[in-house]
Amino acid sequence: MGTAKLVTFFDLLSDGYTVAQLATAVETHGATGWDRFGRFGAFPPKSEGSSQALDALADYVAHANDWWRIQSQGEFDDESGPPIGSPLDEVSDWFEVGIHQFGWPENQMPSIDRSEKYPPAPILKAKVAQARDGTLLNILGAILLYVEVRHKDGTTLRMPSEARLIDKLCEDNVGVTGISVSNLQKWFAAAKKSTRGERTKS
Repeated sequence: MGTAKLVTFFDLLSDGYTVAQLATAVETHGATGWDRFGRFGAFPPKSEGSSQALDALADYVAHANDWWRIQSQGEFDDESGPPIGSPLDEVSDWFEVGIHQFGWPENQMPSIDRSEKYPPAPILKAKVAQARDGTLLNILGAILLYVEVRHKDGTTLRMPSEARLIDKLCEDNVGVTGISVSNLQKWFAAAKKSTRGERTKS
């Protein structure tokens, strides 16, 4: 097999090939790489090794779908807004991810028809108002602690502004998924828009 550089699925995806094109190439030509036992070899079509190569591509599809779904839901926890770039960015250093383990030697690259196009696979996209229950419950649970605080003397403390409430939530809930300035601002804006719509209908 020599010492020719292995052009991995990751390399080819980064170069603009699609998962569908690579999967067709594996089914036609087989693949080269490390199997699940760490054995390096050239695996012919329909072999256990080429089946693992196809599984690696399928795993990447699942990862990419999750990445895009998170973007569409606005589920991010830092203050810089939604992630940018590509789902490939998050697997660039993960050797254990299969798209780094399989490909073809540079001097034995199969002919891959880049003109062959496939309809994009459906990706379940949700609106911000349909975020995962865990994030929603974390946010609402934290808000309930501060919207109204009753003291023993009968007085009631209310947060003076939305901005202060957001600051307080972030200050006292460090590390809680979904609690960040940017995320809370988006949720509050979506909630106000939703309630205005409901009042209009009533």
